[in-house]
Amino acid sequence: MLFVFLGLSILISAALARASERAEAAESREAELASLQELSAQLVALGTGEGSYEAVLSRVARLFGFSSATLVLDEAPLAPVPAGPGMVLGLSVGGRCFGRLVLDGERPSLTEAEARVLRAFSDQLAVVAERDRLSKAAMDAQVYRQTDHLRRSLLAAVSHDLRSPLAAIKASVTDLLGGDAEHSPDDVREALESVNLETERLASMIANLLDMSRIEGGTLRARLQGVDLGEVLSECVDRVILRWPQLSISLNIDDDAAAVRADPVFLDRVGANLLENAAKAASDAGRVGIEIEARCDGGRVVVAVADHGAGVPPELRKGLFFPFYQVNERTTHLGTGLGLAICKGFLALMGGEIWVGETPGGGATLRFSLQPAGTQAIAGMGGSPDMSPRV
Repeated sequence: MLFVFLGLSILISAALARASERAEAAESREAELASLQELSAQLVALGTGEGSYEAVLSRVARLFGFSSATLVLDEAPLAPVPAGPGMVLGLSVGGRCFGRLVLDGERPSLTEAEARVLRAFSDQLAVVAERDRLSKAAMDAQVYRQTDHLRRSLLAAVSHDLRSPLAAIKASVTDLLGGDAEHSPDDVREALESVNLETERLASMIANLLDMSRIEGGTLRARLQGVDLGEVLSECVDRVILRWPQLSISLNIDDDAAAVRADPVFLDRVGANLLENAAKAASDAGRVGIEIEARCDGGRVVVAVADHGAGVPPELRKGLFFPFYQVNERTTHLGTGLGLAICKGFLALMGGEIWVGETPGGGATLRFSLQPAGTQAIAGMGGSPDMSPRV
């Protein structure tokens, strides 16, 4: 009987030992899964860019008792043994080794559980690093495509738009210098006016090119100050009327929108480009009216330039402010193709915005907003009176 009880005790002890081992193994595996889940969650939440891995690598070093953890991304073959205390884990995706995880610091050898978690983490890290590499490669390719498109567009624009006014100037000058025909004073004046007009057109195109180059290069800085909005826009209207004398342009500025905080040179370029854009649309459509209004809205001065031309379809508005983009023409030009992009760049430098909408009855209305000038600036300038349409 005694032997029976002894045998039962041994069996019970063995069963309890096995149960205890299984419980410990289950707890160990649960701890592994918890650690891996925590590290995986940090990996998934990682952003792209340099320094985005620092937090999760620091967490790995603390979790496994290393002094530091470093991610090294390169195409070099991986050394199987670290140079100093610690360990190195290779990172590979699809059989291609592209980096390593370097763990520095003295500590006892990893347990099997720790090794499994660390290996699983390094595999996930490799996938995330490869994702970031591909994302950067795609972004670089997109930048290259945009740069190449801009270069091609610039070449096409230079060969087309700059050649047209030069040809007109050359024709007028050649005609004046020709000795085979008499020229009356009226003929001479007409030729000189044509030369003057084409020269101004050429100067405007070159100015657009230089402006776009400086905006893209980030070399421009706005000198913000209180600016009389009515004075700047009136000068822009006068210049447009000289080029398109058939237009009828009205300018209405509310008293509380008379002054804005802007760079006067940038604001003049914005006004000139928007008016030239509206003038071309109105002239092409044979509807020569253009309305300019300025009023305060939500603490900002909003200027609207409305034409009654063909308008801009909603699906094309998003690309309207990109360089060399034109709605009605597939060819590239230096006129409106750069003008609206320049407006957007100048307004961004002045803390403003620009957008496009529809004109009631047909056409496009381009609006931009700026901060109003301080009360002292407004008091010094006074409100700009409404202007009757100019014909």
